[in-house]
Amino acid sequence: MEWWPNRVENDAAWKLTFEEIEKQDFDLAQVHPRHKSVSFADPAGIVDEVKILMERSNSIIRTIEAELLSLSRLSAPNVPLGDIISKRRETVRIADEEYYTRPTVQMHFRGAKIRDRVQGAVIGTKNQFTIYANDLILSRIDARNGAMAIVPTALDGGIATNDFPVFEIDTSRVDPQYLRFALFQPEMLRIYENLSRGSTNRRRIAVDEFLRLQIPLPEGLDEQEAVAKLLMRSELNIENLSEHLGGTIEEIRSLISASLFHVFAAKS
Repeated sequence: MEWWPNRVENDAAWKLTFEEIEKQDFDLAQVHPRHKSVSFADPAGIVDEVKILMERSNSIIRTIEAELLSLSRLSAPNVPLGDIISKRRETVRIADEEYYTRPTVQMHFRGAKIRDRVQGAVIGTKNQFTIYANDLILSRIDARNGAMAIVPTALDGGIATNDFPVFEIDTSRVDPQYLRFALFQPEMLRIYENLSRGSTNRRRIAVDEFLRLQIPLPEGLDEQEAVAKLLMRSELNIENLSEHLGGTIEEIRSLISASLFHVFAAKS
């Protein structure tokens, strides 16, 4: 009780005299004096604001719908991933006196970033793989949870163990941003789960089977780039829609991957 003599008033507590409490019939459920002037918005005004938000939301939805439906004009044969990406096999022997950058690949397709930069003396696995900017990297254990990313510039020249396989993207065949949309979608998690092998907590994606996975691929890089830009605009519109609705919109997000795969599947 040392704090009692030194207590101070704030937005949640204030002092009352015995007489003031007695005057209120000892009812302690009192409104803070600072809050007695709180005002509430006019209900009609709130309704008008909701209508405006709904109109804006409907406009955004129409834009998203029109852009995604435009994919129906495209055609794309299914191509095995192994035809457009290849596993990097370049290794580096870790030297105790050198410093190395190591990555972490975040789940839910939230990208890759620097985990740490450490001296070789503290690294246990002495043979590791070199990673380069714009490679595809994934976690064999957590690929089924969306741990997959395009390597950022900050990780260029870093190292990774065999549990983080790295793939060089054939940019003469596929636009990296298009590949991102093709692979980094919530609907793909079920496929990555099915490609994972092992015990429950240590299941690893089978790289050979991953490379046999087929994705729809427009033949021209210009078409792929156009699709990627369209989907990036849709992503931005979906974020704007999320702000207007003030909640999660996972069903709307699935339009991107659903349109990309279902439209092309119908044409194959």
